[in-house]
Amino acid sequence: MRKSLTTLTLLAALGALASCGQTVEAGCAGWRQIQVVGATVDYLAEKDPQALRALIGHQEFGVAAGCWRNG
Repeated sequence: MRKSLTTLTLLAALGALASCGQTVEAGCAGWRQIQVVGATVDYLAEKDPQALRALIGHQEFGVAAGCWRNG
Protein backbone atom coordinates (compact mmCIF):
# COMPACT_ATOMS: atom_id res chain seq x y z
CA MET A 1 0.00 0.00 0.00
CA ARG A 2 2.77 2.45 0.93
CA LYS A 3 4.62 1.78 -2.33
CA SER A 4 1.43 2.47 -4.28
CA LEU A 5 0.91 5.74 -2.43
CA THR A 6 4.51 6.77 -3.08
CA THR A 7 4.18 5.92 -6.76
CA LEU A 8 0.89 7.79 -7.04
CA THR A 9 2.37 10.84 -5.32
CA LEU A 10 5.40 10.80 -7.63
CA LEU A 11 3.22 10.48 -10.73
CA ALA A 12 1.00 13.34 -9.58
CA ALA A 13 4.06 15.53 -8.97
CA LEU A 14 5.52 14.70 -12.37
CA GLY A 15 2.17 15.39 -14.00
CA ALA A 16 2.01 18.79 -12.32
CA LEU A 17 5.52 19.57 -13.52
CA ALA A 18 4.66 18.50 -17.05
CA SER A 19 1.74 20.91 -17.12
CA CYS A 20 4.01 23.85 -16.27
CA GLY A 21 5.29 26.25 -18.89
CA GLN A 22 7.81 25.34 -21.54
CA THR A 23 10.75 27.15 -19.98
CA VAL A 24 13.45 25.27 -18.11
CA GLU A 25 12.86 27.42 -15.03
CA ALA A 26 9.22 26.39 -14.80
CA GLY A 27 10.07 22.73 -15.44
CA CYS A 28 12.69 22.80 -12.69
CA ALA A 29 10.54 24.47 -10.03
CA GLY A 30 10.88 22.39 -6.90
CA TRP A 31 13.70 20.30 -8.37
CA ARG A 32 17.03 21.17 -6.84
CA GLN A 33 20.08 18.96 -6.90
CA ILE A 34 20.62 17.04 -3.68
CA GLN A 35 24.27 16.82 -2.72
CA VAL A 36 25.34 14.11 -0.30
CA VAL A 37 28.74 12.82 0.77
CA GLY A 38 29.88 9.31 -0.08
CA ALA A 39 29.32 8.12 3.47
CA THR A 40 25.64 9.04 3.17
CA VAL A 41 25.32 7.06 -0.05
CA ASP A 42 26.99 4.09 1.62
CA TYR A 43 24.66 4.37 4.62
CA LEU A 44 21.56 4.52 2.42
CA ALA A 45 22.78 1.57 0.35
CA GLU A 46 23.09 -0.49 3.52
CA LYS A 47 20.17 0.77 5.62
CA ASP A 48 17.59 2.23 3.21
CA PRO A 49 18.07 1.17 -0.43
CA GLN A 50 14.60 2.42 -1.35
CA ALA A 51 15.56 5.94 -0.28
CA LEU A 52 18.78 5.65 -2.28
CA ARG A 53 16.82 4.62 -5.39
CA ALA A 54 14.51 7.60 -4.88
CA LEU A 55 17.50 9.93 -4.53
CA ILE A 56 19.09 8.55 -7.69
CA GLY A 57 15.78 8.90 -9.54
CA HIS A 58 15.51 12.52 -8.38
CA GLN A 59 19.03 13.24 -9.59
CA GLU A 60 18.44 11.55 -12.96
CA PHE A 61 15.20 13.46 -13.48
CA GLY A 62 16.92 16.78 -12.79
CA VAL A 63 19.67 16.02 -15.29
CA ALA A 64 17.19 14.80 -17.93
CA ALA A 65 15.05 17.93 -17.44
CA GLY A 66 18.10 20.15 -17.86
CA CYS A 67 17.87 21.54 -14.33
CA TRP A 68 21.53 20.70 -13.63
CA ARG A 69 24.38 18.58 -14.95
CA ASN A 70 25.81 15.38 -13.53
CA GLY A 71 28.95 15.74 -11.54
